Amino acid sequence: MLEETLNIKSGQESIPVSLWFPEDRIVRAVALLGHGLGVDRHHEFNTRIASLLSAASCVVLSPELPLHGERSSGKADDWREIVNSWQVFWSAGGVQALVEEWTSFQSYAVERFPGKPVGYFGLSL
Repeated sequence: MLEETLNIKSGQESIPVSLWFPEDRIVRAVALLGHGLGVDRHHEFNTRIASLLSAASCVVLSPELPLHGERSSGKADDWREIVNSWQVFWSAGGVQALVEEWTSFQSYAVERFPGKPVGYFGLSL
């Protein structure tokens, strides 16, 4: 699996994204992959799923989600802190922000890989 990193603009934010390609770079479909709560896009569970999808000739687009990885404050070490930060995020319009972000990711996928079907696979988040 080959990784390309980039940033996708959503509103005023530039969001870090990994694109994982099949080794032969033959792409039959695009999978948008959301990681689970408290981990980042490079977490082992996420990369295993990306590896399985890329072996099936999918390019996998996996963004860094809000409050995670490169987009975190780096302060949340405890699960309670992580859950609390998400409760604050949700109550401050987080749902709309995520809708806008995922719409940007989907638009990018459709533009970069025209004619390829686009699907979604998400974990606990």
